[in-house]
Amino acid sequence: MMWLGIAIMAVGFIGVLVCAKIKNQPLQVGAAVVMLVGLGIYFYAYMNKDQAYARDWVVYRMAVVNAVAKELNGAKAVWITSDLDSESSKEVQAAFTKSGGNAEYKSVTSAESGMVDPKAFADALKTLTKDNYLVLDISMMEGGVMKPFAALLKNSNCPKIILTDNASGMDGKMLGIAKAFKDGKIVAAISHKTGDIDLEFHPDEDDLDEAFNARYIVIKADNFDANKGNFGYESK
Repeated sequence: MMWLGIAIMAVGFIGVLVCAKIKNQPLQVGAAVVMLVGLGIYFYAYMNKDQAYARDWVVYRMAVVNAVAKELNGAKAVWITSDLDSESSKEVQAAFTKSGGNAEYKSVTSAESGMVDPKAFADALKTLTKDNYLVLDISMMEGGVMKPFAALLKNSNCPKIILTDNASGMDGKMLGIAKAFKDGKIVAAISHKTGDIDLEFHPDEDDLDEAFNARYIVIKADNFDANKGNFGYESK
């Protein structure tokens, strides 16, 4: 539809030039109207395209939480996130519940900075034991977050951790992620697929498995070596 708008604008523009040359003012006005119609169609399509991509993002988040629910298999989790109250977050949480998920959500975002508060994050981790499931759904690259997470991984009382795609981007070598998988401290991580993906694919919230498979993989101890490049390790 965007290309249709561009084509109509081009026709109208040419019409304006031709009519100006032959000095036919009524036709020139008509051609200008055609050009404006094409411009309107272009912007309408552009705005709807943005809305479509925004919706795709929400559906992909639904696909991720659906996969997390499968990994939890009925176990209740503590879910640490940076967004609890936005409309999209509420919709994603509802999708998690619909998938059979059960979580106590905790936000560790500073109201002042809008960033993850390292102290709030560290305090939240201190309440957990190896009897807990922990879902990390925050960026692990923000300042001050790595240190308490590294300490958690070294703790013998470390909970069973699931990393979402938001948390999987990190320097795994520095944190010893490979050992954490091997020791069963990280039980699963949602990670983006590497290689070519179909950028024209639009996920359907009625088929979250298809949406997940289009963009993501689940990394566990048994397939970590094949996907360790996702965590900064050199792939053989």
